[in-house]
Amino acid sequence: MAVFRSVHLAGFLIVLSVSPVMAQYLGAVIDPDAFSATPKAPPLSRGDYANLPLRASLKAFAPPPGDQGQQGSCVGWATAYAARTILATSTGSVTGGGQSFSPSYVYNQIRVEGCDGGSRLSDAMRLMSGDGVAPLTDFPYDDGNCSLVPSPSQRQLASAYRIGEWRRLFDVSSVNKHIPVRRALAAGHPVPISMRLPMSFMEYDGGVFNATTAERAAAVSGSRDAVARHIAGGHAMTAIGYDDEGQWIEIINSWSQDWGERGYARVSWDDFNTFVMEAYEVMPLSAPAPAPVPEPAPAPAPAPAPEPEPEPEPEPGPAPKPEPKPKPEPKPRPEPRPEPKPEPEPEPAPKPAPSVRDMSAALRFLDLQGTEIPARIDATGWTLTRPLASGTSFRVEATPGASANLYVLGAGSDGRYVELFPRSQLISTRVGAEDTLLLPGPTDGHFTQLDQSAGQDTYLVLVAGLSLELAPVLSALNETTGQPLPDRLRAALGSRLVDPGEMVPASAGIGFEVAVQTGDVAAMPVKIDHVAAAPDAGDSAAPLIVLTHPMRDAFDAATDAPFMVASREVTIEGRAQDDSRIASLAIPGAQSMRQSDRGPFRAQVTLPPGDGPHEITIEATDVAGNSATRTLWFQMRN
Repeated sequence: MAVFRSVHLAGFLIVLSVSPVMAQYLGAVIDPDAFSATPKAPPLSRGDYANLPLRASLKAFAPPPGDQGQQGSCVGWATAYAARTILATSTGSVTGGGQSFSPSYVYNQIRVEGCDGGSRLSDAMRLMSGDGVAPLTDFPYDDGNCSLVPSPSQRQLASAYRIGEWRRLFDVSSVNKHIPVRRALAAGHPVPISMRLPMSFMEYDGGVFNATTAERAAAVSGSRDAVARHIAGGHAMTAIGYDDEGQWIEIINSWSQDWGERGYARVSWDDFNTFVMEAYEVMPLSAPAPAPVPEPAPAPAPAPAPEPEPEPEPEPGPAPKPEPKPKPEPKPRPEPRPEPKPEPEPEPAPKPAPSVRDMSAALRFLDLQGTEIPARIDATGWTLTRPLASGTSFRVEATPGASANLYVLGAGSDGRYVELFPRSQLISTRVGAEDTLLLPGPTDGHFTQLDQSAGQDTYLVLVAGLSLELAPVLSALNETTGQPLPDRLRAALGSRLVDPGEMVPASAGIGFEVAVQTGDVAAMPVKIDHVAAAPDAGDSAAPLIVLTHPMRDAFDAATDAPFMVASREVTIEGRAQDDSRIASLAIPGAQSMRQSDRGPFRAQVTLPPGDGPHEITIEATDVAGNSATRTLWFQMRN
């Protein structure tokens, strides 16, 4: 028997076949390039990661831990059997008590080669999002057969069980990987993961797992020899809970209930951060936008009552013999026929109950010193009450009241819009309820800077229930330049636009709330009076130096851990942010350097011999003479 192993070392994906320590099979193809090419969760504030419950668990929604047997199908078990089942059970989208989903349905379609070849987590995510997954009862698991593919009827059944959005939670170089995983679990979303599995994990039998010192050193260094001795291979499982007091993440495995804690394991934060290479948040499908409610057809008018027919005249008989005429008796008057009662009007058909979606959002504009810039309500949205000079740096915090997709467009005085967020299709736009999106992100230390074209700028935030394709929206907006913004928005968004007249502005600041019956996109335009910079602005603040490559998220912003690199040739990109121009920027020892007086810079640095950590210093001075220094550390992987 062989255990499939795939481990990424110093920029290479390698596949090994070794004798197993025990009878467990693995099967995760760990491919950092494929991981980095998938959409990533949006940049959130540090508070969204810090203010979480002390513990959370999805264990009550999980199926009994299964057994992948003698097949490298752990990805199918982690994604379909564990994550998809948890999602369906927790959202009430399946009935019948305990229905679970088929690992084979996923694995058989995405396996790399042979039944032991393993597969990539990202391929499983795409399959479940696009095609869905069949229940286990309809596509049974067989660890001796991986060639069976779904029939057309099974594919049709699977399409009813597609997942919603999925996104990676960190970068390959992230340090505190457990923090965004905790946030996803607290939101009720399971998290499939792939690990470089320490050998000792195979023998885990309970408690909080802690790897050996040699196993941690092998994972950090990436040494081929050390990895061969201490790392069993790549394995996929699903995170289902955490505990802050115990400082562990709980995972469900696919090695039967005879392993670990009846099929589960608790992994310390330190080892989770060291050995976990990939993690994806899996979310349910979003509810569709409310459809317009048609007016009921008018009830038909009742048919008029029929007129009563007259009684027939009697036939005349033979003429009688003349006789003296008696005194005529008075002719009796016929009884009047009662008028027919009018039929009652039919009850009008009841109107269908409208589908209502509650929407709300709030924005905060902050300057480089962290001071909030106030705004006032105007006829079409809001206007910042303080003019901003060319070169001014600001950032925005956007907080939806309910989970929504957020998009940001910006226009100068010419009225032509450009996309500000997301800048890449590899950034998710979905922001959870009461989470705070950092714009431009990824941390609260990154700012947007006004250009040199004075006039009236517009910062436009679109809050959408369902995802938007921005290219046609931008095209439609820019084809109607010169028209009032409300007309341009109607032309660009059509029936998806929430009627601005129904939006109730917040009593203070920039925000709204609305009970939506039609449409699912609310527009929040904020006008900025962009003025020319004064020559003697009196700047007394030092530049704020931030990195854009390598870059850390908000949950890693406070760490002083070195950046791990595979090569001594390091590219450093960033910006010296300041409301004034940058007079000088230097990185001592850089082989090459490019910079702009507006702050952006790019440098090539060769690290000295040795593993490190190696110190790199960035120095910046603005035209007012204010200076700042930032120190970075880089550690070589062997």
